[in-house]
Amino acid sequence: MTNLQVRLQLEETCLPICMMGGIVTVYNPLTMHHIIERKQGGKTTLENGSLACNREHCGAHILMDDDKFKRRYIIEYLQEYKSMLLNHKDPFPMRDSFHKWLEKNVKEMGYIEDRCANGLLIYRKSIYKR
Repeated sequence: MTNLQVRLQLEETCLPICMMGGIVTVYNPLTMHHIIERKQGGKTTLENGSLACNREHCGAHILMDDDKFKRRYIIEYLQEYKSMLLNHKDPFPMRDSFHKWLEKNVKEMGYIEDRCANGLLIYRKSIYKR
């Protein structure tokens, strides 16, 4: 399967929303995030896929690459989120707290929200000292 095929199936089965709490816009579109990254042996499958807005996807990778405990937390959160959806439970309260955690941790590492050349929202390292 391709990332696009997995993303479209997830949008159909799990709703077209960011599982990491972001707001979907034309500048922050949904992407397919591998729960277990490909570089760690993760496959492009429905089971290993999650939906994330572009900015939140970027933030998740910043944190996952920074610290193994943050990586484990993100993986466990996404697995639990998908499990709740499949069991017809409401994952939205934990989605909001996860989004606050993600945003706080990315900003504490010196990243700021920005736009890349095509206008998409991303996080980039600030050139200014705090």
